[in-house]
Amino acid sequence: MGWALSLLHWTAFFIEIIFATVCIASGLFYLTNIIEEYTQISKTVFKWVNILVGVTYVILFLFEDAGFLSLACGIATCILAYLVIQQFPDIDMLSPSFYFPYRINGGKSCYSIFLFY
Repeated sequence: MGWALSLLHWTAFFIEIIFATVCIASGLFYLTNIIEEYTQISKTVFKWVNILVGVTYVILFLFEDAGFLSLACGIATCILAYLVIQQFPDIDMLSPSFYFPYRINGGKSCYSIFLFY
């Protein structure tokens, strides 16, 4: 294959990535507008999804032989996320309940990486 077709291929590939990024960004923008207009419904959906994820962690903790630290971090994250959901439309971004779930998940990810490698 000549250099012209390779150049055309890579140019088309990068243009496709740019279009995909713009499509994802516009979809996320649309979702944020829906969440902004329907805050009570969004709060209810977030709360029930968080409860469902927490129940899944508890079921895995009780009936599966999964890693204790990963499941404990997941349960702690769900509890802290529930505290954030209680303040939903007016979230204080400096409160510990807002940033601790991200720190716990980051620690869990680092632990998982070192566990499997």
